[in-house]
Amino acid sequence: MKEKPRTAFLAAPIVLLRGLVQAPTVAMVVIGVLITFSAVASLRVPINLTVSVTPEHSMRFNRQALEALPSAQIITQTPFTQGEQRFEGVALSTVLDAAGIGECADLTLSAMNRYQAILSADMVARYQPVIAMKRNGQAMTLRTLGPLWLVFPLDQYPAIQNDRFYSAMVWQLTDIACQP
Repeated sequence: MKEKPRTAFLAAPIVLLRGLVQAPTVAMVVIGVLITFSAVASLRVPINLTVSVTPEHSMRFNRQALEALPSAQIITQTPFTQGEQRFEGVALSTVLDAAGIGECADLTLSAMNRYQAILSADMVARYQPVIAMKRNGQAMTLRTLGPLWLVFPLDQYPAIQNDRFYSAMVWQLTDIACQP
């Protein structure tokens, strides 16, 4: 008895498609669907930003809560991107006010990967950084340094184009803690 080839179950769909669509077109459609699914899935990263003074006095912001606050925009170049970029989101000072945060000497910013940066309250008041959710009109994903990225208006203030401020531009931002 002759053994059937193991790939026979794959041949039937290909034979049916042969007359309707050429193989390269099918491959392009499949690749397009996979890329689209990947992009859509990466947009679904939930935004959860916790702003706190103490564990008892903290507030969480999701995407809807942040979008309900007055919006802010910065157009600038960064050392992490190519060319001028438009960042849209909420001013950090607006988020602190919404969370009921009073006077802070310093803020500790934390990222998903546990990176931390310390930012003085004076830096916030003087340069008005934005917690960006969009870059060039597109929601930021993990792959594009989102979903939240603290951005300074670097082009507006040449004096802050240095490592001290670059290191405070925390991407994939998850927590802001006030140090009284």
